[in-house]
Amino acid sequence: MSAPSTNAAVRTAPPRAVFRKRLCRLVRFVVGVHERWRERQALAELDDGMLDDIGLTRAERDRECGRLPWDGNDRR
Repeated sequence: MSAPSTNAAVRTAPPRAVFRKRLCRLVRFVVGVHERWRERQALAELDDGMLDDIGLTRAERDRECGRLPWDGNDRR
């Protein structure tokens, strides 16, 4: 018998685990997109008094509402 290969120590995740991980990431992404879409829809409905209460101008609101749903909150 030959000695075990050093590559044998490196294990890869089973295909089902990889699929589950990718599916979970996709679901989190879709949920995040939907949440941002709902938040921006609600923001679009605020009047000037409400915007003043939360410290936003109309221009800032319009810029935020004009962003794409998958454009996350980390890039302003």
